[in-house]
Amino acid sequence: MPVFILLGWLVGLVLGALATVTALLSLGFALQGVLGALGGVLAPMVAALGSLALAVAILFLVMGFLVAYLIATRSIAPLLPAGATFPLAAPFPTPVPVTLAATPGEFFGRGLLIGMNVSVDVILLSLVPIVGPVLATWAFTVISLAAVIFVARNRVYQGFLGWSAWLFPLSWLATVFGLLLFFINIPFAFTAFGIGAFAFDWTTGVIETRGGLSGVTGFNGGFSLGNFTFLAGTTAAGAAAGRFTTPSTSSHETGHSLNTAAMGGVVLWINAIDENIFPSSENLAYGELTAEGHSRNMPGTAVADFSLRLWF
Repeated sequence: MPVFILLGWLVGLVLGALATVTALLSLGFALQGVLGALGGVLAPMVAALGSLALAVAILFLVMGFLVAYLIATRSIAPLLPAGATFPLAAPFPTPVPVTLAATPGEFFGRGLLIGMNVSVDVILLSLVPIVGPVLATWAFTVISLAAVIFVARNRVYQGFLGWSAWLFPLSWLATVFGLLLFFINIPFAFTAFGIGAFAFDWTTGVIETRGGLSGVTGFNGGFSLGNFTFLAGTTAAGAAAGRFTTPSTSSHETGHSLNTAAMGGVVLWINAIDENIFPSSENLAYGELTAEGHSRNMPGTAVADFSLRLWF
């Protein structure tokens, strides 16, 4: 079945390249080499679209991520517990940890998400003066390895992926909002818990904040914005030693950060809608299942929840 991940990755590479090159041409970028050749093929279409070319390229890319996410979601739907009727008013309960089995469709959708993210990040990073080729090669290698099952489940690799996400343009579709919220929230979180409100996960390169505006979620949990995670609750972040390396809310949220690094920031927002708005899938949303897999990769007693084996 892993061949379906490879197939999805290849299709994703093509779709991502088509959308990104179209967008760059619409913005007047002069492309060289392989990108220039692809640009030559797409130039007549871009000229015909005129001022709409950029919007069409962005819409095509977003729809590509959405379709890939839906493919993965629909493929695991038969494996979800009986009685899971959407919208869910609360997370679906389970007394023990439940791991959903892999399916060809989920593998294909996963590969598609990773492949599109690879293309966009690599092409954009290749435009950086002087160091562009180095950054693009690094991004291609690190992100693509997320499509290799035994590599994606390796915690050392996950460290490289999480830290590298600081460089990835599509990850910044989430991280830039995390950065803004982090700075705005500093005085509020500090007032609540002092320096203990802040923590850094050296294993994934993620900054965690507890308290302050993080409580706007209205529940004693957390959320991720790229390489920033935010936890609500009544205890300081620094009070839970080892939370990043044991099954916990913190390790779950860094799972979302890895999702963003491997699949792009667009997927984080799609997951947020899927989980909380429509169809309100709660802990059975595809992005939640994969993020929980990262928490399950940690030694200790696993949290009683549902997960998919992407990161473990």
